[in-house]
Amino acid sequence: MSTKGWIILFTVGFLLEVSTAADPIQILNSSISVTSKSNPWVDMVADKVNDGRVGGADSCKCCAALERPAWVQLTLDKTYLVEKIIILGRPDIYRQQFDNITLLLGGQDQSLEGVAFTSVNTTVKTTILTSPREVYTVRVSGGELTTNTTRHMTICEVMMYRQADCLPGKYGVNCSKECHCRAGPCESVTGTCIPALCKDGWRGPACNETCNPGTFGTNCSSICHCYENVTCHHTDGTCPNNQCAAGWAHNNCSVACDYGHFGENCSSACHCYNGSSCHHVSGKCP
Repeated sequence: MSTKGWIILFTVGFLLEVSTAADPIQILNSSISVTSKSNPWVDMVADKVNDGRVGGADSCKCCAALERPAWVQLTLDKTYLVEKIIILGRPDIYRQQFDNITLLLGGQDQSLEGVAFTSVNTTVKTTILTSPREVYTVRVSGGELTTNTTRHMTICEVMMYRQADCLPGKYGVNCSKECHCRAGPCESVTGTCIPALCKDGWRGPACNETCNPGTFGTNCSSICHCYENVTCHHTDGTCPNNQCAAGWAHNNCSVACDYGHFGENCSSACHCYNGSSCHHVSGKCP
């Protein structure tokens, strides 16, 4: 088959694979920065692994050719839950320049760790992670070859695919965690609410922690007083069996007894000098 035929076959096969993958979603090139300390062949610099173009290295001038041992690192603008990575080699000639290549992934606070390719041929290497993984950096390395036919690692494109957006109220790997934001979605990896406002009864960056015992409502700022210090419902402050501690009333036991009353169920009356109010719990007059 002619070189042109190989390029057409390669491009059609690649586009077919991408077009049928409605999920996951490709991370934008603009969200990726590229670094490398390896020497390029002429103008085939490292940045070309992230220029959004594919084709024959000589015809499109869109591939990076780096002297081995070589590496090129792609750093994301934030941590993503990555599901798939596709690395494209040159589909025209010198395909051995795509041999002896390894893939390493890392998080923002994690060292790089090698991962295996799940699918390999002479022009495409693919890794599909069994579970979405938090990724901030991706490094592609090319070791020295046993033959002297080439001294370069040639990569035409590195494409990363993230987990699809979760439904509202979900985040994390496979959307398995819950967030309780007052408005808007939560961040897909950390669950941080955007804006940082929780629904009543919830707290924490991801709004997935209930209020501390004895508190409830908006920003967990309301205090309830349940019988025998039992905790109230974190959302509305309701006490079990609607039983309040002595001196407290209302459906969430957050309101002191009315003037002149005290004690359990506010059922006791007090008669203080000059009509002063007594203490709502003990009934003690001033």
